[in-house]
Amino acid sequence: MALCEDCGREMSTAATCTVEKFTFYGGKVVPRIRFGSEKPPWRMEGCGDCGVARGGYHHPGCDIEQCPECLEQSISCGCRDAACGDDGSDYVDVPAAISLLSKLIREDPAADHLFIDLVAPCGHVARGHIRDMPREDDLPLEEWFGLGGWASCNAAAILFVCRASNFESVQEADLEVARRMASYAETETVAPWDLVFVTERGNFKASDLLGLPGHPEWIPCTPELRLQLG
Repeated sequence: MALCEDCGREMSTAATCTVEKFTFYGGKVVPRIRFGSEKPPWRMEGCGDCGVARGGYHHPGCDIEQCPECLEQSISCGCRDAACGDDGSDYVDVPAAISLLSKLIREDPAADHLFIDLVAPCGHVARGHIRDMPREDDLPLEEWFGLGGWASCNAAAILFVCRASNFESVQEADLEVARRMASYAETETVAPWDLVFVTERGNFKASDLLGLPGHPEWIPCTPELRLQLG
C-alpha cells in the first residue's frame, strides 16, 4: 500500500491524482499534462510508474510525467524549483553555487558538462540542468538560454558553469563559445547571464575575460520577497 503524498489516494488503485496544476517559479500556474497527452504520447492504458489511468494526472515523483513547460521529465527538469524556500536556508547565492559546481568539476575533470542554473532577483540559485559542453560550430544556444521555459519566468539571471576545454587554462575555443553566447543574447530577449570557466588555476568569468555585462546587483532576500516568489 502506497498513498500519494498530494491527494492521499492509494496509488495502485487511484485513476488520477487530484493535483491538476503546477506552480512555477515566479508564481506562474500551468495545467499538468495528463497521462496519454504527452508529446509524443504514451500508448499504454495505465501509467507504468505511478499507476494512474489514461487521461489521469500523475502522482508526484512519477518517472513518466512530462513537464508542461520544457516537455522533459518533470521530476528532473528543475522548472518548478523555487528560487527561495521559506527561510532561504536550502538555497545558495551565486558565489556559493560557483564554488559547489567548480568542486564537482574538479573532482571529475574529464567530464565535460555545462551546468545551467536559474538565479532569482535576490541572488539565490535554484537547481538547474546539465548538458554536454560542445565547442564546435553547432552550439544549441536557443536550448541553453531557453531551457526550462525560463523566458516566461521571473528569472533575474542565468548562471552557466563549465570546465575549460583542456582544464589547464581558458583557451580560444572557450572564448569563442562565450562570444557566440553574447551575440545570441544581444539579438534575443534573455535574462542577464554569465559563463564561468573552471580550470586548475581557478575560476574565470566570461564577463571579466571579454568585458561582457555579466550579472546584475541582487536585491536582498527578505521574507516579503520570498512570499512574492512563492
